[in-house]
Amino acid sequence: MLFILLAVSNAWIRLLPSMNLPAFIAVYVLMGSLLWVIALNATGNIYIYPDSTSLIKAASAIVSRQYAEFAPGVKGTPPAYDYFSWYPFQTGALLWFVAIFAIFGIGNIIAVQIINVVLIAGTGWALQRIGIRLGLSAFGQRIEALLLMTSLPLLMSPAFVYTNTAGLFFATISLLAAIRAGEQHTYGKALLWTLICFAVGAIAITVKGTMIILLIAFVMMLSVRAFANRLLWLIPIHIGLFLAANAFSGLPVILIERIVQQRFGTGLPQLAWIAIGLSHNAKTSMPGWWSAEAIQTYKSVHGDAALQKAAALSAINDSLAYFWSHPLGAARFFALKLISEWSEPTYQTLYYSSLMERRANGAIASHAFYGTTNGLLIGFENVYQTLVYMFSAIGMGSALHWRRRINTSGQRDQRIHDGHFAVMTMMCLIFLGGFGCFLFWEAKSIYVLSFALLLIPVAAYGMERIGRYMSVGNSTRYPRQNSGSRSNA
Repeated sequence: MLFILLAVSNAWIRLLPSMNLPAFIAVYVLMGSLLWVIALNATGNIYIYPDSTSLIKAASAIVSRQYAEFAPGVKGTPPAYDYFSWYPFQTGALLWFVAIFAIFGIGNIIAVQIINVVLIAGTGWALQRIGIRLGLSAFGQRIEALLLMTSLPLLMSPAFVYTNTAGLFFATISLLAAIRAGEQHTYGKALLWTLICFAVGAIAITVKGTMIILLIAFVMMLSVRAFANRLLWLIPIHIGLFLAANAFSGLPVILIERIVQQRFGTGLPQLAWIAIGLSHNAKTSMPGWWSAEAIQTYKSVHGDAALQKAAALSAINDSLAYFWSHPLGAARFFALKLISEWSEPTYQTLYYSSLMERRANGAIASHAFYGTTNGLLIGFENVYQTLVYMFSAIGMGSALHWRRRINTSGQRDQRIHDGHFAVMTMMCLIFLGGFGCFLFWEAKSIYVLSFALLLIPVAAYGMERIGRYMSVGNSTRYPRQNSGSRSNA
């Protein structure tokens, strides 16, 4: 499979010697994901994922000014008041749905998917640009393009009627701005790109809170780069902007409460998600996945924040005590949890695509969901996923190896290599942050999709290194691009 991939990559380079790859990938992802959404042949009336349903109903009520739907005691499954009392952080996602419904019509689920299509195309563009800033040669850039083109989870993800796609788009744009900020050596440009980074990042964590992992990585890496570039005054600004972005993400709660004239409280404590992530739900075979115990605790203590935290801490301590006294059981628990999160080849995008009410499956959807072709699709994505993980590890290791060689050789273009290594370090921090978070947090494969997609530029780097080693990507034929090159920009 490795030789086949390298041979196809080589043919790809010969076929497209001078294409603007970021623009090409944006158009390709736009058309591919749009084709998938159309192939689902959805009615546009019903999407049966519970969180999506609650957001759709609540946004429809706000746009139609039916604020009484948010009053305590109103019937629902669950009632809007109960849902946002449990999850007040979902008010950011709610505002996203409100904006879409206000523009395109109340309850317009298809509009949500089409906007997701546009945003995932922008994400594809950004990932290709990140590869360029990572220092990929023309050969490496085309490998990355091939990986993006064959990533079925990337193309299928817009069908999920939720804010994951929006959060990922704003996060990747923020990541690009962070990379540019780290490259600057003058006060004005460094500050400008830093402001853009955290402004866009604030939107990302508002619509999807887990994107805060990326912002933490930005603060760490930008502060290191500011120290290296002798722009020490930027470090407290980085920290201040991070805190401001985090505070901004809490504004939707205040706004929605004011609109509907209700108070939702503090909701479930964050410790509750760790308690869930360290427990085994007897109703499923996958440890650390969702259970309703946190909701039951909330109801039993009538939303008391202190009592909820105490219950969550007790559950966490019980889990840790079990792990300590049963090391084999702990190893099995975390192994199964990681496998269920990171080894599902479609990252649940095929499953979430199926939750849309459909008139009848089109030919593409039928082949994807059922029969022999479904098995082939899953098999292909299994191999694809393995290759991305394997070559990401190679890419990270080879970057460290080349960094050491450059430090000892004293090359004249060390500043360029420093920039490439800083980007690689940031990508590693983001992945490790996501991996570490969902090692303990409530598990779902769809949650880790964003971090898996961000590995694609790193995997392309690893494949390029192997290709160069095997003389497939000879540097005389496929010259390395530096981050300031205009080629493929």
